[in-house]
Amino acid sequence: MGSSGDEQGGGESRPTGRWLWFRNNYGVPPKGREEFDKLPSVAQAKLTIAMNRHLVGESRLLGIDHLGGAIYEICVRVMNTPYCVLFIFWGPHRVVLTACKKSQRATFPHDKERAELRARRWITLFPECCAG
Repeated sequence: MGSSGDEQGGGESRPTGRWLWFRNNYGVPPKGREEFDKLPSVAQAKLTIAMNRHLVGESRLLGIDHLGGAIYEICVRVMNTPYCVLFIFWGPHRVVLTACKKSQRATFPHDKERAELRARRWITLFPECCAG
């Protein structure tokens, strides 16, 4: 009685945190964003939709793969080609560590290793919030 749909959980979902882009240091362009921008525009659009759905809780952890440690992956398909972002949780936020095209079902080891290195670098640079 007198409450909005949001209060009842039936209205528009609100984001919890936001997406951040990996950068190697303060004041330098975000490398994760540069990689994302190199993907085809259709893949970028589909990934953006999937990422935003995750933020507002529409996908929860469905459609998200845990690759081990702190690394997670969101993938979308364009035609028969999968494209993905590898990310970590950083407090209420998510940090895109890398974006890539996959030519097989499994994530390439070098992409996962790059994400792990970047996750450690991010937490070293920005310790004010924890990754877990």
